[in-house]
Amino acid sequence: MNRSRWMLAGVALVAALALGGGARAAVAPLYDWLTFERDLSRSFQGPEQKLAFEDTLKRLIARAEGAGRKPPPGVLAEYGFLLYERGETHGAVRFFQREAQEWPESAALMDRLIELASEVGAP
Repeated sequence: MNRSRWMLAGVALVAALALGGGARAAVAPLYDWLTFERDLSRSFQGPEQKLAFEDTLKRLIARAEGAGRKPPPGVLAEYGFLLYERGETHGAVRFFQREAQEWPESAALMDRLIELASEVGAP
């Protein structure tokens, strides 16, 4: 075999391995989202679906805490917003604060939500 054929064979082998022809290492997802996406979209359909979404958020938080990890980004804020919608502003503020602590990149938004929730909850 001449040199160009060897190079072509090598390129073909690399391409086959890259496209899944070779053994793959299992990569675990960074976060366990359970049924978050599905339940979020359904939560706009009615009160029962909103309760199912709340249950999913609680399970996500409990699983992450039980494993010594932080919940996926946005989960604490979503739960805080559910509390806010129910008028539980003090609980909402706690979860907004936790979101800002766990995910500093969300701090500006969480600070604004804390401010709004505090104004609503003020006597």
